[in-house]
Amino acid sequence: MFHKPIVIESHFCLRECAKLVKIAKETGCEIKIISNDKEGTTKSMMSLLQLELHPNKTASLFITGKNEREALQKVNKMLKRGV
Repeated sequence: MFHKPIVIESHFCLRECAKLVKIAKETGCEIKIISNDKEGTTKSMMSLLQLELHPNKTASLFITGKNEREALQKVNKMLKRGV
């Protein structure tokens, strides 16, 4: 399991949630984000949307599964450049 604190740099809306779900499917991993005592997972796009992630908001990223390193690289790339 990978755990990494993250700072959201841009609005995290439907497109970003869909990209996160796609990364999870491609890598065979589960991706979970926790922010303000709320938890969102790639098993439920609605749970990710309900996190209300906005610029400069901090969160914790957890990745578990077969290709955790690959998933982490793809998520980092997505967060840095946007979707």
